[in-house]
Amino acid sequence: MLKLVESKETINEEINLRVELIKQLIPIGLEAVRDMLEREVNSLVGDKYERGLGELTRWGSNPGSVNLGGQKVRIEVPRVRNKSGDKEVKLNSYQQLRDKSNFNEQIFNHVINGISARKYKQVASAVPEVFGISRNSVSRSFKAASAKRLQEFLNSLLDRGLNAKNEILFVIDGAKGIHSAVKEIFADKAFIQRCQWHKRENIVSYLPKSLQSKFRAKLQSAYSLADYGKAKAKLLAIRKELSLINESAAKSLDEGFEETLTLQKLGLFHRLGKSFKTTNCIENLNRQISSYTKRICKWKNSDQRQRWIASALIEAQPRFKTVEGSKNLPELRAKMITFNKNINTENKLAA
Repeated sequence: MLKLVESKETINEEINLRVELIKQLIPIGLEAVRDMLEREVNSLVGDKYERGLGELTRWGSNPGSVNLGGQKVRIEVPRVRNKSGDKEVKLNSYQQLRDKSNFNEQIFNHVINGISARKYKQVASAVPEVFGISRNSVSRSFKAASAKRLQEFLNSLLDRGLNAKNEILFVIDGAKGIHSAVKEIFADKAFIQRCQWHKRENIVSYLPKSLQSKFRAKLQSAYSLADYGKAKAKLLAIRKELSLINESAAKSLDEGFEETLTLQKLGLFHRLGKSFKTTNCIENLNRQISSYTKRICKWKNSDQRQRWIASALIEAQPRFKTVEGSKNLPELRAKMITFNKNINTENKLAA
């Protein structure tokens, strides 16, 4: 009987988790829906604010709804009118999105696996297909929507007192939105250390399983070198090998190459590498928060979510450990300032 109860609880937790994940994806799905509807309207009457020359014209909008993951979601639906017959022209994409059978279970599982592997770029482009929307039906603006939300989040950090006047080291994974937002807001004050673990795993993911362990070890060995010149030379040698096996793996190594070696470039890898060469310290914090919030089946509102996370942080705080090499943080700041001054001097001389 106990096993039966435990089994039911496990099933319920899995169901609640899936529902919560779908809810998290719906805002992104809505971006794709709006984009898809607007593109169909544009194909019928031309771009917005463009003077229509045909019989069809824009006709405001009406409240409507679409089905996303089994949930009815309200949305403003653009309208098109035939001027000659004074009749509304139905949008094929809107009729398609009202179909409750469009949810794609297989792609949903692919997206969830992508989230767990932190392949955010691939996930963002696949989200529309979860809800029965072709990737070709959405534009680049949809793919940039998550980056815009991240930028707004970073701006809110500034509003809450984050000091952006001095140089800051950002330790991030490969998420394009975070990278773009950091660079746009903090400009040359931002020093980015790309997570070496994520980069290594992204590279080997393109290789046959028979070669993954071999190149994982090689990359780990290169990234562990404290000397910037030696680490770079070893990585470039690995790149030559990869280019003969899989060009995608080689290009993955190229992407963000220098940012994976930021601590080596600053000459502080031997002191701060253990703490800041990966996003482990952030992941550890997220795991501790999750241990307090994972049993919440449904969040009533954002205020409740914020209160729970704040409470979780207060509870977890006594277990926080000082990062290894914390005594060298003033030196890190000094190195970043000096680095920027040298770059500025070189640019002036070159001009």
